[in-house]
Amino acid sequence: MEFDESEKNLNKKYGKSARYFLFLFIFLAIMEVFDTYTTVFPQLIPSKVAEEFQIQDFEYTKLVAWASLGMYFVLFIQLLADVWGRRIFLFITLLGMGIASILMYFSKSPLMFTFSLFLLYMFFSADIYTIFIAEEAPKEKRSTYTNLVMVFGVLGAVATIIFRMIFITDTSPVGSWRGIIYFAFLAIPFSFLAFKIKETTAFQELKIKRRSPGYKKENLMKNFWKPFQSEERKSFILILLISFIIGLNEPIGSVGELLLSEHFSPEDVTLILLATSVFAIISYLVTGRASDKFGRKKIFYVYSLFFPFAIVLLSFGIKSESYIIALLSGLFGLSLRTFISQGLIIQTRILCVETLPTKLRGIGTAWRSTIFALGLTLGLFINSKLTELFGDIGLAFLLISLSFFVIIPLAKICKETKGIDVIC
Repeated sequence: MEFDESEKNLNKKYGKSARYFLFLFIFLAIMEVFDTYTTVFPQLIPSKVAEEFQIQDFEYTKLVAWASLGMYFVLFIQLLADVWGRRIFLFITLLGMGIASILMYFSKSPLMFTFSLFLLYMFFSADIYTIFIAEEAPKEKRSTYTNLVMVFGVLGAVATIIFRMIFITDTSPVGSWRGIIYFAFLAIPFSFLAFKIKETTAFQELKIKRRSPGYKKENLMKNFWKPFQSEERKSFILILLISFIIGLNEPIGSVGELLLSEHFSPEDVTLILLATSVFAIISYLVTGRASDKFGRKKIFYVYSLFFPFAIVLLSFGIKSESYIIALLSGLFGLSLRTFISQGLIIQTRILCVETLPTKLRGIGTAWRSTIFALGLTLGLFINSKLTELFGDIGLAFLLISLSFFVIIPLAKICKETKGIDVIC
């Protein structure tokens, strides 16, 4: 990592060497593997879970909607991260991912499955590692390093595809989807390595400030609303609105496998999902570099224009009577959608961290996650109702995707944060 002189002095002050930053990067990269794995594997099994529990597509979508309420608890996790520090929650969220995966493996009813998915949503949505990277990376390379960690995380998505190839085939028995969960169990022993990580430099500086004689102790619940009272509240609120729209369209990632399974064999579905993982890697590389070079706002302009086109390709192209056209439409439509969605999700996280001061960064990121979750939950319920009404889950995806055009004027008003200093 290439730090400027002030950043080098702070790192030296807290005993953070090049060797330590290499260890930190490896740890966060592996953590992201587990984060991505537990995020993605529930997206690969909807049709098989629905088959085992004998429920219809719109019922499964509603089940996921209720489970998504787990994301709202992220608000409290990140509020506490502003009080107790970032490091302890690296441990808690990793441990939680492993425990929730075990509960899902042993689920024998829709209710138990929903509860375990609820816990997964709560832990993999915490985004503590995003704050960690933003507060430790050189300010001119913040987006690049964040997205580079995400590239390693895609190995988790690739791993889910490999397990899907093994456990879900034309001849696999009912319940074989549970085999995909095995790898997630390893998050439990790995979580204890979090105690080898040092607290972020920005938070350590904040702790020193809090111990100074003239520092006024803050009320925890007052901090809850402080992001809306900060100098950058206008940009912060706009980031929340953008996050809501992205969340509104995220059900495609959660239950899109149901649409693919209506038109393709399990092997074809696996091929399409593998392609989306590759495009996610490309998105993290391209988005991170482009964001640091051209700015955050321009990424929102370009990506938002192309998103509805990707959904048209996905929802209607796969209905072609030509197998090749249908397969290519599904492959490129879902891949482009993933490229755009994943890129913008990371950008909203970075924008949120760069917009707010250190003492509000955890709670501000929590608000972003909560509003994103609100969009996701509402999007799932709307999708469920539209699918029940029209009998076409693809049409439901398309109608909601038109909301992406609203992101363009919202991003235009937002403050550009490229290269901003986060030690404050």
